[in-house]
Amino acid sequence: MSTISQLRTEVLSVPIIAGSPRSIGTAPVEIVDLNMMLGGPGCMVVRVAGDGVSMIGAGISPDDYLIVQRTSDPPTGSIVVARLNDEEYTIKRWERRNRGLYLVPANGDFNERRITPQDDCEIIGIVKFVVHRP
Repeated sequence: MSTISQLRTEVLSVPIIAGSPRSIGTAPVEIVDLNMMLGGPGCMVVRVAGDGVSMIGAGISPDDYLIVQRTSDPPTGSIVVARLNDEEYTIKRWERRNRGLYLVPANGDFNERRITPQDDCEIIGIVKFVVHRP
């Protein structure tokens, strides 16, 4: 079993604008526990495959990292990591509608998938944060 090290860092307590530069004066510094901010216990990190473009409309791109909160009962509309038929994994929006369960992409080039009784579908967890590399 792996261990998670504590990740704490200093953060300026003043918002910095992403527009024209302006003075922030003497900004107080606070310490932020990134482990708790990014999910805490029960979370895992998943990397999106290099060819994974079905969720680009939701801001999830190839090679992003996802902070996933483990749960087997996501609310409808959540973006989930799901396992299908013991060996296939996907990232999609989870929807309950018309007496059915669906995995829905955020890219019109892909089709939604209705979960049938023959599918062995397990929800691994819901996506809490998306981490993009600059």
